[in-house]
Amino acid sequence: MKLLRIAAGCLVGLALVGCVDTPQQQNQAVATAAGAAIGAGLGMAASNEADEKKGALVGGGVGALLGNLAAQRLSAPAPQPNQTAAAAAPAPRPNAITDPRQRAIQSAHEYAVQQALGNNSIQNWSASGANGTIYPTGTWTEHGLTCRSYDSNWREGRQSGTVTARACRQPDGYWK
Repeated sequence: MKLLRIAAGCLVGLALVGCVDTPQQQNQAVATAAGAAIGAGLGMAASNEADEKKGALVGGGVGALLGNLAAQRLSAPAPQPNQTAAAAAPAPRPNAITDPRQRAIQSAHEYAVQQALGNNSIQNWSASGANGTIYPTGTWTEHGLTCRSYDSNWREGRQSGTVTARACRQPDGYWK
């Protein structure tokens, strides 16, 4: 049964690869999905049956982050020797969203996260045919900062999902 769940997670992750534009984004999406699937499997395997879902969520989140980070590092261009300051102008972020519709969705989601965490309350969002809800799930203090975990449910067309994340309130008030 666990293997069936892991396989389903892999298929969902790989289905999302069709939603990206460039080969670099596809590689990053595959690495993120693979990391999430492997992490979810390890999390499920390492947890007892009662905590299997929690183990899968935590493992999937950590695996997705590690897979994404690995893809970013592997696809980053190598630094060129003897670059001058003028020649080393900042390049666009490798995973910057350039599609105005996707930027609008990301912006609405980010605003909802900031509001939900700042008020410690449920926050709905909607933009460009996508929508979702942010649910704060826990609060703690870490290194003197107030931190919160949250679930983000989203729907766009026929696709939907839930992401579990955490953020800490920075000195400037921004949750990161």
